[in-house]
Amino acid sequence: MKKTLILLTFTLITTSILTAQRYNTAIGARVSKGAGLTLQQRIGDQYTAEAIVFTDLAGNNDFVALGEYHGKIVFQKRLNWYAGAGFHAGTLKDHDNTYGFALIGGVEFTMKRFNISIDYMPLVNFTDTPNTFEATPAISVRYVLWKRPRNNMITKMKDKREDRKKDRAKKKNKKNKKSLKDRILNKD
Repeated sequence: MKKTLILLTFTLITTSILTAQRYNTAIGARVSKGAGLTLQQRIGDQYTAEAIVFTDLAGNNDFVALGEYHGKIVFQKRLNWYAGAGFHAGTLKDHDNTYGFALIGGVEFTMKRFNISIDYMPLVNFTDTPNTFEATPAISVRYVLWKRPRNNMITKMKDKREDRKKDRAKKKNKKNKKSLKDRILNKD
């Protein structure tokens, strides 16, 4: 029983490492108390920029631009938590333009070419509106347009093997090439 549990744990960890999908660009739909579009672009190893265009179908529209930090959940490269901040601007049905500060926090799961996230995004309005604070929990489903190159154990092992071959070839070339001075001295 103990051996089976250890083998199962090792298999799960190895499988999650070998099949982890990461993305550079993803686009999709966001559903909350209305509907919208979301675009995420990876801008660093653990950072993304996200743009959200949203309407609540009652005449209220919003555009949100966010910077987000993504952290890994232990033993799962496909499951991440993320948090970020940014700004929002939009229009309310009975008011003029609104703008303010936006925060976001949630979890996302990426498998193959699909990314699903659940998040909570509070918006703080700086303008004179009936709601200074709005909260928008949502679910987003995105299609991964461009995957990030895989950096898994198999790729790392192949890279190390190629590096060792190159090092051996360099050493062999150094042995075969003698300096001109050595050649002249050895001919006599």
